Amino acid sequence: MGAVEIAMRTAEQRASKEVFEPKLGMVFDSYEEVYEFYNLYSWEIGLGIRISRSKTNIIQYTTGKDIVCSCEVNKT
Repeated sequence: MGAVEIAMRTAEQRASKEVFEPKLGMVFDSYEEVYEFYNLYSWEIGLGIRISRSKTNIIQYTTGKDIVCSCEVNKT
């Protein structure tokens, strides 16, 4: 069972109003599930998300992506 399904099944048992609430140590099955979970969570609290940067290795395989608030500004 993925994190999105767990959040939906346990929503009635929570004291908080958010169905999708991130917790330390959560485990996801795929990047798509992470993106879906945080997109739903950000929608609940009135924000948006976007991909900040992607990391690739020498053979152009994606090894990481940063998901950030859509309001974040890159100060380089």
